[in-house]
Amino acid sequence: MMTCRAFLERLDDLIAEELASDLRAAAEEHLGVCPPCVFLAETYRITVRLMRSLPTPELPAGLVEKLIAAIDRPQA
Repeated sequence: MMTCRAFLERLDDLIAEELASDLRAAAEEHLGVCPPCVFLAETYRITVRLMRSLPTPELPAGLVEKLIAAIDRPQA
């Protein structure tokens, strides 16, 4: 049976529905016996859904150029 730690390590893939069928089955089995992980998974799903519903903010003018310049600048 999958442990809570193993479930947590695969939570992103589970939410994105990118788990292989055998891992998905193990994750679903774990959720059938672990209420804390059910709560965590549902909270995570809600958070992802809410974050995706927010509008994408505009970056301040010149920020991209400043970031590129900072990345290209040699480290001291």
